[in-house]
Amino acid sequence: LIVQHSNSDNHRQKPREPSRFSYYQARMSAQRPALYTRLTNGGQHKKIRLEVSRHFSTQSIMARTLDLGQRIEIYSSDPECDLISIGLYRCFENRRPRFLLHTYRQTPAARARVDFLSGALQTMLGMSPCIDDPNWIEFPCGMGHERPLRRAFLDVCKIPSDVAPCPKSPGGFDKKANCNLTMESLGDGRFRLQPTTSEATASRRAAAVARGYLKLCDLIPGDNECEVRFECGTDHPSLLAMLWQRAQNVRASLREDEQNSGRGVLAPPSQQK
Repeated sequence: LIVQHSNSDNHRQKPREPSRFSYYQARMSAQRPALYTRLTNGGQHKKIRLEVSRHFSTQSIMARTLDLGQRIEIYSSDPECDLISIGLYRCFENRRPRFLLHTYRQTPAARARVDFLSGALQTMLGMSPCIDDPNWIEFPCGMGHERPLRRAFLDVCKIPSDVAPCPKSPGGFDKKANCNLTMESLGDGRFRLQPTTSEATASRRAAAVARGYLKLCDLIPGDNECEVRFECGTDHPSLLAMLWQRAQNVRASLREDEQNSGRGVLAPPSQQK
């Protein structure tokens, strides 16, 4: 805001500025490029002209309401794009959950960042755009899988925009087992963790990683301690591969979730933990 003063008297003393500038005056000045008001300051009546720059418009003042559903996760201060905050929203269409990535920063760079992350979720988690609205994405099985999706969303947001996202393969080397652990698909959403060696330590480690998946992904135990199963009955190897490192160190992952549980959330004192 540019404030210009004009005194009716000829005193050499510089007139003092008004002590307050109300929000109502700012809003009215945004609607009219030039607005003259008379304010009283120190016993003198001064005529003040308010000039509003071009980028300061009514749209930047008035609130904007969007129907985005419920926000289930937020990534605050993205260092890859001017520290913007990106939210993961969920709504239901014909009882099928769908998800949307959204930021309130209205810049081309922010829009490009959100589009990149949405495409990364589709590539790395096996999600697909909705038919009626490509901005929303969903799992082909029609289930939400919110718990693993929230964790995968936070990991995907750490990927730089100049790095091409690619799906990971489930399984890999495990230090505690001192061997590779493979993820074998048994069909109908069932997976089995198998070590490449027959040592008892490796078998116990495979069972521990399977329990980590049960806690992180809300899976169902299989026929033995090394098997897990998706409730939807659909294979999601990309989702398991994305959370492989978290399942190996599930305690650290749960501590991180507890630390981030209150970030970006405005809650009354009665609901705060």
